[in-house]
Amino acid sequence: QRRRLLPVARHLGRDHDRTNSRLMAPPLALGRAATARRRLSGIAFLLVIAALIGLTVAIYQKAFTPVVNVTLEADRAGNQLSAPADVKLRGLIVGEVRQITSTGGGAMLDLALDPEQMELIPANVQAQLVPKTLFGEKYVSLVIPEDPAGERLAEGDVIGMDRSETARETEQALNNLLPLLQTLRPQDVSVTLNAVSGALRGRGNRLGENLVLVDDYLKGINPSVPALGENFRGLADLADTLDQASPDLLEVLDNLSFVNRSLVEQEQALSTFLTSTTGVAGETDRFLRDNESRLVTLAADSRPVLETFARYAPQFPCLAQGLAASNGFIGDAFGGLQPGLHITLELVDARPGFRPGQDEPAYKEDRGPDCVDLPNPEGQEPDVNLQDGFNDANGPDDSSTPEEASPSLPAPGLRANSLPMSQREVMGSVLGPVMGVPADEVPDLAYLLFGPMARGTQVGLS
Repeated sequence: QRRRLLPVARHLGRDHDRTNSRLMAPPLALGRAATARRRLSGIAFLLVIAALIGLTVAIYQKAFTPVVNVTLEADRAGNQLSAPADVKLRGLIVGEVRQITSTGGGAMLDLALDPEQMELIPANVQAQLVPKTLFGEKYVSLVIPEDPAGERLAEGDVIGMDRSETARETEQALNNLLPLLQTLRPQDVSVTLNAVSGALRGRGNRLGENLVLVDDYLKGINPSVPALGENFRGLADLADTLDQASPDLLEVLDNLSFVNRSLVEQEQALSTFLTSTTGVAGETDRFLRDNESRLVTLAADSRPVLETFARYAPQFPCLAQGLAASNGFIGDAFGGLQPGLHITLELVDARPGFRPGQDEPAYKEDRGPDCVDLPNPEGQEPDVNLQDGFNDANGPDDSSTPEEASPSLPAPGLRANSLPMSQREVMGSVLGPVMGVPADEVPDLAYLLFGPMARGTQVGLS
């Protein structure tokens, strides 16, 4: 017993024969009871430790915290969202994500919200899955619509995702950015961010001023955005036109390359030509020097002529158009389907001879440009009496009273078919046997030629 740290119950080698056994228990029974007590104490200690661990876990998981459970239906959760992610409303934490369950086509998120914050959340609230930082995990951001409902979010309600255009564009931008970030090496990104941080350090005020200046520029550009959009649409039309014309443009460029090759091949001839132009320039210089005064005189003398041309310039287009239109009439008169001269012969007054003192040339005509029904004349030729001093038999006298027309001549404009029927019958009976045709088939030209001859008058062609 002395060499043992603790006394051990065992037989001491002495017998106890007293009849009163109640004063001391048997040594073997005492050892079994102590062992049982120690085992029970160990089990109780383990149970206390397990209870403390379970209580700690329950407290960490907020099992004893009163919450309002709602469900969020999401298209997908992604790898960056896991429980217990935060649930925020305008930056304020109002709950957490308790569980994420896959539904095959999407995900169901069990949200535990703070009851004290429920009065801030309308029933028609929507949610977005937003990353905390560019490389960080995601959290649930509750978005209040522009027209929030009067009712508040309650236990068991279901929240939908924000499907506005802005939310979709933001999510698409982040999704497109993720593959880029995955391909970048962390050390390179760290170096770049450190360089950007060093460049921006101490320049916050200047950066803010630049942002304000950019904002002013954008405000000034905003009124011109519609016109800018129209210009871009015009640029798109131009691009389409260039695309359609690209074969022709490529052909032009190919031809240009051929021209360039030709110039290279004819370099010597081109050099000789350019050298010869030096002599031409010298001859031109000598010519201009020798005729300097004559050129000045020519320019001065040409001024009145050019002024006259300028005055009557409006008449030139209609004159050219009239000449072009007359080509058809000339073709009809001198050929066409029936070769020969096709004219209408009329009897006119004989032009009187020159009369001294009355038909002296004069230059009194000073009328302005006049197309005189050109290029589409109508009816007879207009009767234009030029103020040239000559007495026209068919027009008014420029200087004196014209002589009376011979009474034996028909009036101007008389045609063969305008003769009286008695004269046509008489001349037809005379001309018919001579020409070998019936009297009623004598051509009109024969009446016109034979009538004046029979009456002793003259025949004029106009």
